[in-house]
Amino acid sequence: MDHEAEGLAAILLEAHKSNTPVDGHTFPWSDLNKDLAARVGLAFTRGVGAQDSPYWKLGAMDEATQRKLGVTGPIFAQLDPRAVSLNVTDSVLELSSLIAPKFEPEIGVHRDRDGTLKAMPCVEIADSRFTGWVLPPSGVVADGALQGRMLFGLPVDPIDVVHVSVSRDGQELSRGTGSWDESVDRLGLLPHDQPVSAVATGALAPLHDCAIGLWTFDFASLGQISVRVI
Repeated sequence: MDHEAEGLAAILLEAHKSNTPVDGHTFPWSDLNKDLAARVGLAFTRGVGAQDSPYWKLGAMDEATQRKLGVTGPIFAQLDPRAVSLNVTDSVLELSSLIAPKFEPEIGVHRDRDGTLKAMPCVEIADSRFTGWVLPPSGVVADGALQGRMLFGLPVDPIDVVHVSVSRDGQELSRGTGSWDESVDRLGLLPHDQPVSAVATGALAPLHDCAIGLWTFDFASLGQISVRVI
């Protein structure tokens, strides 16, 4: 057993369970390196019961985000099935259920058993077990790639370019655009020996702190997801 990685993962799992963050500036997190973070991330995945999950997230797809998160390339993680919702059009988020959640709209890819790909509106509710989202180097990997909740909408036929508008209580906050072909290409980053049925393929718009109100993520012809934050 990898006692060092299991011990650090246990700290993050307790933070995940209790919604009490840990200080990423202090030891042992201040000594975290890429290799150890990867081992902690795997232990975290096992701890939340995601090791056989067919649900995945991709992130840090651009160099600017990679520099900000202290990683050297894109990241991926299996998602806790209990934190994944499928065929979502409307949802409710209780702020107290997570530590410091943030919204991120993405293109979701649904893969049928026969390999057919469909597009889905997707909203990630990202969260961090580190206080104030101040992560140690490679901390995003150790922290389960910042998974909190994942909302996948209804699968539909894909379109070449996906647009999204993010609004809160009727006021538009941001817009984003993404390519279907690029989202499909990103599936190649995932391990080929693992089950895959739904994948969140990376940010289309900036992160937004989850504030109380009615949030609308309008993906135009792909559909819409509304989330009431309470």
